[in-house]
Amino acid sequence: MKKYALFFVLFLTVILFIAIYFTLNTSDITVIVRSVGENSEEVCVKNLENIFSKRNVFLIKNITPLSSATKKSFELALKRNKKWTLLVDADTIVDGDKIKLFISKADEIIKNDPKAFVFQGLLFDKFPQCYRQSGVWLYKTKSLANLLKYNSKCSSMLKPDDCMVMSFKNEGYNTYGIDCVIGIHDFFQSPRSIVKKYFIRCAKYPDRILAWQERWNSLAKSDKDFLWAIRGVELYKKNKKKVQNNSCLIDEILKDNNINLPDKIGIDENKINSLIEKYVKNNTIDNNGIKYYRSRLHKNEFI
Repeated sequence: MKKYALFFVLFLTVILFIAIYFTLNTSDITVIVRSVGENSEEVCVKNLENIFSKRNVFLIKNITPLSSATKKSFELALKRNKKWTLLVDADTIVDGDKIKLFISKADEIIKNDPKAFVFQGLLFDKFPQCYRQSGVWLYKTKSLANLLKYNSKCSSMLKPDDCMVMSFKNEGYNTYGIDCVIGIHDFFQSPRSIVKKYFIRCAKYPDRILAWQERWNSLAKSDKDFLWAIRGVELYKKNKKKVQNNSCLIDEILKDNNINLPDKIGIDENKINSLIEKYVKNNTIDNNGIKYYRSRLHKNEFI
């Protein structure tokens, strides 16, 4: 009897230790969702509230250009002064266990590298059909004041976040990509949002347009989302205006071209769970021959 009692006490101790660890791991953090009305915004926010508690999750909505949304996000995080700041785009859905694992790996890295300041994991990205470092940034909050110094300089860039990170990195600080699949990106988006996304992404990645279109022409036979992405590419090709990472300005371009598309669609929660199971829980970056791309921002060390 004593043997079973001892086993039970040990079991409870382990459970308590795990609970305390994950409480500490998810309470010393500010989670900020940046949104310009993405269809998945509500799902993204509620999911993060379930993982990190509602008191730690904040929504920055309809602030453009992107650099202004980032500035407001950083200022909020600095006021709260938590150890970590997790910046999440509203078109992203993360897995609770994997995002905690990702943060714990970042915790280990900063113990050995005090100059590490930002980390990215991998998301399965619907439209490129690969794992990429995008949509989620984990910052050491102490670094944000230094990053804000570059906000004005980077505000006109198509990728202002990358610009700020690279500028600070050039001062001798380090960024890390962590080989941990943490979620999915760009699923459940509205036709209007998809057109806008791939209009701006053509400007960001002009060398990838041809490969995208070839892949999407095939995928569009079973999923109309890829037709909207193709339409975004076509709009980019005929556009004569300067392209900026500003959702409001892209809305004007759509209006000028008489493009009026739905900006809300329904989301099937069972579908979310099956996608997380398929691409996140049960898969690694090397499974099924799916490619993945590492950002050029990060060090060559992947944990």
